[in-house]
Amino acid sequence: LQQRVADGLAFAEKAAELVSSLSVFSANEELEDINTGDLKYLLLPFLRAELILRIQPEEAAGCHDVRLKHLRHAAALLEAFLRDLEARRALRAEARAGWEEACADKPLDAAASRTLKVSRLRAASRAKKALEALEARARGAAAAASADRDDGDEEAGREAALVSLEACATAGVNSRLFTPLAVNRLRSSRSRRAPTRRS
Repeated sequence: LQQRVADGLAFAEKAAELVSSLSVFSANEELEDINTGDLKYLLLPFLRAELILRIQPEEAAGCHDVRLKHLRHAAALLEAFLRDLEARRALRAEARAGWEEACADKPLDAAASRTLKVSRLRAASRAKKALEALEARARGAAAAASADRDDGDEEAGREAALVSLEACATAGVNSRLFTPLAVNRLRSSRSRRAPTRRS
């Protein structure tokens, strides 16, 4: 599994380099201005972050430091992903509220945070069902030919890309809110394990 994670991360890193070198996106492009075929490239920072979070350092001296480095790197990628979507007006209500929570100077009270989390879970569930419905529709359409096939394919492809983007934005918010908690837990664990010096 770890080899697959490493291979996937290397592929995503290379893809991100190509997207940057080819200037696929311009800074002032909003979501509606982006070609359908290019929408998937907006997901690269999210995919890289999720893969980094799945790296499990071998138990050895310094493994806590390696894990902290991975968490910070993933958090930076998630921030870049969400800021980019925000700038392109691509964050739906639930993801936008979660992103505002992540950027807040002080944490929300537990009840409000829990309410937002439930809203994101429901949004993720809706996005998953929508993707499944789109996939089923695409399979049905593949068996039928019509004069409007090309236009229908383009429309369905864009709808699927936007739903995927919504699902990943929601997941990205959840991961971004998780990373500071994971960093704090790791620091606490390292402090407890640190040997005490005798005077």
